[in-house]
Amino acid sequence: MVIGHLDIIDNMDSEIVKNIQKHVYYFGGIMMTIRHLTPIREILMDEFGKDNVTVLSSTVSLDFPAPRKLKIAREIEERLQKGEKVHVICHSLGTVEVMRIIQSVSPELISKKHQSVTIDFVSPAGLFTTFGGMMDFLRRFMNNSLLREMLVPSLRRGIESLAIFPPIDEEEVEKRVVRLYPARKPPLIKGNHDTMKKLLRLDDITIDRLHRIDNDICISLKQGKGGQIKRTLIKRGKLLLPFIARFYKPQHKDKSRVERYKISHFPETGKILFRLLTGDTRRMMKKLFQSGISMRFLYLTQDPFVTKKDILSLFATDNWSELLESGRVIEVGDLGHSSHVVLPDLLRLLS
Repeated sequence: MVIGHLDIIDNMDSEIVKNIQKHVYYFGGIMMTIRHLTPIREILMDEFGKDNVTVLSSTVSLDFPAPRKLKIAREIEERLQKGEKVHVICHSLGTVEVMRIIQSVSPELISKKHQSVTIDFVSPAGLFTTFGGMMDFLRRFMNNSLLREMLVPSLRRGIESLAIFPPIDEEEVEKRVVRLYPARKPPLIKGNHDTMKKLLRLDDITIDRLHRIDNDICISLKQGKGGQIKRTLIKRGKLLLPFIARFYKPQHKDKSRVERYKISHFPETGKILFRLLTGDTRRMMKKLFQSGISMRFLYLTQDPFVTKKDILSLFATDNWSELLESGRVIEVGDLGHSSHVVLPDLLRLLS
């Protein structure tokens, strides 16, 4: 009878914990405007409820500065003091903004309420503390910038395109591509043709060309022509990339707005870049991890900016399997730095 009674109490406690109010804050990466983040907001509202989600564009974007960002530290404190949970998701340069905000939260409150805080990182910027680490990051950034990839298409983009707009004969292509590239990790989330056509504004001519390329890939795979397969995959990524780039690009007809942006954003942008390049972000991440705050990473295998080595270094371990088993790292497969912006279902893995 006692054991049964304790089981009931445990179940009641579990239900209480489950029903504690949780608020989710999402901080977008560089140049991410509210328009770009609309699909992300919709997914998060579906997962956590309309009133429990705050989505913020990047300070380094053509959106006007969000004065509310300066108040979020106090807002987080109020939620924690009321017994609520706080779940922060940050992408790329948004990590620098998040670390700055969390640093403004009362350290005593963080220590006391650390079990009520979860921070999830999607390709976080700033995983370095040394000058050498900074230079390596900048080198990777220049070599894999969107502009450079528009000029020199990469195999990485071609492999990622298989998830964003999957081939019609997806199962057959996937099976053979894995055989050709044994290290390939098929992504956990893939795009829907109708959704991607609408989101990326793909025209029928482009879709027809994609289908022809996929047919060429199947033929080359069956014939075992590795070089031809690589060239065809690169061609596929090159075809899809301009549509992805156009989705990221804000379209403002009001030139005066752009001029006002330059003036109003400059001080905040300078502070963000300073914190990024001086290693402050990583130091704060390390401090929060040591305080007991739950920290998780979405690891995107095709991300050139955040590598497995970077994450292992932050957690001071060389045991990748242990990080996966502990849930601190969620490996989502062959996707790139900003994949979740066009495939926001990836964020369901963090609910």
